[in-house]
Amino acid sequence: FELYATAADRRRLEAFVAAHADGEVAIGDELDALGRLGDPASVPLLAEVAATTPASRARMRAVRALSFVPQQPLAQAVLREALWDAEDEAAELACAFAAPTDEAARRRIEALAANPLADAELAARATARASS
Repeated sequence: FELYATAADRRRLEAFVAAHADGEVAIGDELDALGRLGDPASVPLLAEVAATTPASRARMRAVRALSFVPQQPLAQAVLREALWDAEDEAAELACAFAAPTDEAARRRIEALAANPLADAELAARATARASS
């Protein structure tokens, strides 16, 4: 469904995600579909899932979905917060969206780049971003 959802499916996808954001049912494919659709109307739900779901994979996929609409202020805020996410994949993704003028984000990216325990992909992304 992630690959074939259309704009007409957005509300149904959002309803499913909202009903199952408690982590009891997998919602990853639906989150991926919403991200691919990139509709700004989905941003509040995606941000809520990123902030409240107990399922770390769902949180990461909500963050990834928000990366498709980084111009939205709420998406920007969640992507910034993801720099401190426990999931390396979420922090890795967030490195690409940190504002160059955000001093705290810059320091976090530098810390991720220097962290010997960071996932190799996260360290590489953070290193590249820190040097740009």
